[in-house]
Amino acid sequence: MIQYTYDPNGNLLKQTQGTSTEPYVFSTSAVSYDIYLKNVPDSARGVSFPTWTELYGQDDIEWIVGEKVAPGLWRCTVVLSKHGGITGIYNTHIYVDSVMVRGLTAVIQIQSKLLPLKPHRSPKAFMK
Repeated sequence: MIQYTYDPNGNLLKQTQGTSTEPYVFSTSAVSYDIYLKNVPDSARGVSFPTWTELYGQDDIEWIVGEKVAPGLWRCTVVLSKHGGITGIYNTHIYVDSVMVRGLTAVIQIQSKLLPLKPHRSPKAFMK
């Protein structure tokens, strides 16, 4: 899995790669994310990655056709705008030659920056 993070102007800020058995967490500054499936038999004719958001069920399902990037390694790119760019849970099942082999979940969340609170005067300080 590779996550790309962009600034508001569309410039790539960072690219991170990793693996996890936990749901993947992404910032909404990402415009897409990649899913990789490894150890695919050489005899495989195709890999599909149907992906949808959990908010309204499979109303936005997209059957993403995988791309073979190396022997035994297939990839798909989930483009958030194709799902309305919404935050929340994204589900993906992975099919090799029409047989489901895996399911995973990605969580798209808003990252907030907390600012320190400034002390304020009580309302009585303004009343005379």
